[in-house]
Amino acid sequence: MGSSKNISMSLIKNIFTELLASFNLKAADFITHDIMSRAAFEEINEFFYRIETQMINPSFAPKRKQWAYDLTLKHCRRVALYSLPVAQAGRFSDKEAAEITVAGLLHDIDKFYWPVKLLDTPPLELSKEEHTRIMEHTVAGAACVEMITKKNIAPGILAIIKQHHENFGGTGYPGRLAGAAISPGARIIRIVNSYDTMTSPRPYKTGINTHAEAINSLKRRCNSTYDPDFVGLFEQSLPEEKIKSLKEVGDSSGFRRRDVI
Repeated sequence: MGSSKNISMSLIKNIFTELLASFNLKAADFITHDIMSRAAFEEINEFFYRIETQMINPSFAPKRKQWAYDLTLKHCRRVALYSLPVAQAGRFSDKEAAEITVAGLLHDIDKFYWPVKLLDTPPLELSKEEHTRIMEHTVAGAACVEMITKKNIAPGILAIIKQHHENFGGTGYPGRLAGAAISPGARIIRIVNSYDTMTSPRPYKTGINTHAEAINSLKRRCNSTYDPDFVGLFEQSLPEEKIKSLKEVGDSSGFRRRDVI
């Protein structure tokens, strides 16, 4: 291995590793639980390194940086942080909980390549072509993770990413799956993803829901959109104060900031 490769690996080894540190997960855990190979772990590290390198390039558009760091990455971190306690409360195995956590971190990975216009446009104002791209989002995300890891990753993680916009009542995408046909991890991510979107700012919406408002919205859409059992677990395992403390973790780290924004 040449010196340039050594330098590259010394730079990238801390990015995905640091993202996982707040979950008490590390590469050895993944290998032990057969979640991904060490090579796949390093490939994901290298992916985040490439994203970070783009973001600190002075020519990289400021709006792109905002979406990449403040919106996409932080959202993924919060989704992962909120999902883990739900999985633990649901008595998932250590391997299953780790898979759900990693899927949460990677579920929007394809959005790093979306045009800002698509990210900034309210859903109801999207063109037919733009709406189609949105509907292909989960399949594209799973394919992206599969490509990055060279397929050396647990199928369960890919299934969660692919299914995280399926609705419990069978009206979601991409497969209109319903009930138990949807991966349990995807059912959890579906709830947590919606909660974080409701309670976080987005350029295309005004106002932010409170914790109570978001919980009530989840409850109103039980059975049609969300698994009622997991909504109950979410509410029980994540009271507002715990959400606040996890949100601080999710928002305080990620890419090494330097002059990123």
